[in-house]
Amino acid sequence: MIEFFANPDLYIYIGLLLIILELIVGVDTGLDLFFVGLNFIISSFLQRLIDYPYTGLVSIFILSFLYVIFGRELIKQKVAVATHKTNVDSLIGRTGSIVKLNADKKSGLILVGSEKWRFESDQKVSEKESVKIDAVEGVTLKISKK
Repeated sequence: MIEFFANPDLYIYIGLLLIILELIVGVDTGLDLFFVGLNFIISSFLQRLIDYPYTGLVSIFILSFLYVIFGRELIKQKVAVATHKTNVDSLIGRTGSIVKLNADKKSGLILVGSEKWRFESDQKVSEKESVKIDAVEGVTLKISKK
């Protein structure tokens, strides 16, 4: 049994298997399988360097523990993709003021910040009324009363 755990080739195979599994699964694991696999490969080299039967096994546990405690959050912060609302999407939820009404009193122009936009509403609105932007369809804002 000791010979099984003393085999550094076993750690390389397990490490490569975990890295390949990370590639197959994708980023859903947050690169955890990759770094644990890397721990196995590093432990294999330590096993060869320090010729003691349990060097590889002990170093796998130590490196994996250090990764979970210290490295995991750091890696997640570095690879996290931040989503920011851009241009038109940033209008949703904002408020604007009606500056011009069409005859139906359900469409016209709205001032949002320093820009004028076309709008449509399900309800009748009045000029200078403050309204909320619910959606964007093309270049037309869908609004509702606050």
